[in-house]
Amino acid sequence: MSPEENMAFRRQAHLRGLTVASIQSVLSPDGPEPRDGEVDGNGHTALSHAMDSSGHHNSEALACAKLLIEFCDPNIQAGMKKRNALALAFESGKWDCAEFLAPKTDLSKTDAYGLSALAIGLAAWAGHHHSRGEPIAAPEHFNALKFIARATEPTKEQWAELATLAVGQADLEFLKEAATHCELSAIKATQDDWMRIGEPLLMGAASLGLPEITAFLIERGCPLNERSGGMQATPLIGAIIGRGGLLGSTEKPGHAECLTSLLAAGADSSWKTAQGETPLMLAASGCRIQCASALLAACDPDEQDSAGRTALMHAVNRAKSINREVDEYREQLKLVGILAKRTNLSARSSGGKTALDMAIAHRIPELIDEVMGAMEPKAIQEALSAMHAAMFPKAARIAEAGQLEEAIEQARGARPSGGASRADISFGPDAEGRESIEAAAGTEGNRVASRGRI
Repeated sequence: MSPEENMAFRRQAHLRGLTVASIQSVLSPDGPEPRDGEVDGNGHTALSHAMDSSGHHNSEALACAKLLIEFCDPNIQAGMKKRNALALAFESGKWDCAEFLAPKTDLSKTDAYGLSALAIGLAAWAGHHHSRGEPIAAPEHFNALKFIARATEPTKEQWAELATLAVGQADLEFLKEAATHCELSAIKATQDDWMRIGEPLLMGAASLGLPEITAFLIERGCPLNERSGGMQATPLIGAIIGRGGLLGSTEKPGHAECLTSLLAAGADSSWKTAQGETPLMLAASGCRIQCASALLAACDPDEQDSAGRTALMHAVNRAKSINREVDEYREQLKLVGILAKRTNLSARSSGGKTALDMAIAHRIPELIDEVMGAMEPKAIQEALSAMHAAMFPKAARIAEAGQLEEAIEQARGARPSGGASRADISFGPDAEGRESIEAAAGTEGNRVASRGRI
């Protein structure tokens, strides 16, 4: 090895330490003089080494890149794949470096496989961002892709992928730009990250609770009732369930706005699960008070599922499983009160239980109050008198005697008598087959709750 080759080797080896200090030591007046475009045996410059390494954080890599760009050509292609510094930054997940390098790179070049910088950047997105529910916030990566898209001529397929990412990143302006190059209504997700493969854009926007993007996609003619996923859900159902599932997330204001836009545009509210649950029942099961309020104008609150349960019964059963110290519980109580005022309270499930029966059996006084608050005194008296004698004999006797206030207090604090079995008072799996939230979409609902996916 000649002295010059030895010096180049030592310099490259030192720079692979990928610290700002190591680079500054080489660039110092006492260090070896750097040479523009100097490469090692594999064609790597110091810059491409910095982008190719996975041994440090993005912030360190970006600082290195800003120092090395002064004497390293970012367009030199290294290694067997013949990839430049930008492509290597994409490959190794250095998104801020990719954003920094994109404007400084000749984007017309392709690697040894004919892949452009945009193709490599899109493939890197699929390889690195797997959120399984919520989209990953990757603004630097997305900004790099946007720059490249605007500086080159992406294919229609690439524009479709970029449109999908624009929805996930809640970037309406870039989505509008993509809409001039591809048909948004025909796009289906091709990556199984925050959207499922085959899922349409409108489903993604509604389930993320993005009202402005949802309204834009409706305006662009995206199908309102297109079904996708294991539940064969529509965008309306996506707005109710969201990305975390009925049990895994709380309602966001945007979801109700998306749902209202979909209803106003004519979305079908008659969708049902395999077990006959309506959109209103799903909202009632998931503490979606704003969505439920909007759905009351489109769904019949007295409709019953295959187990005879109304939306109110779903809401009552859901309240039982919520921690009573959290805001979600108080919201669910409000929802029970709203539904109780709009529902036929004499309706019975296939097990013969009314919503009040279920509330009393759950032994939650405030829940009982919400149901009774929508009833006339005579109806309360009749309901308490009709309670199973084996379960609440004292409350039933007091009600029959006309002592309504005392009967109500007895019911609010009642515990079943010793002769009643748990199956007599339980409205969970032992009696009704499953709790309402688990039945939100049959077996599909179980997947929604556990995996947070539609």
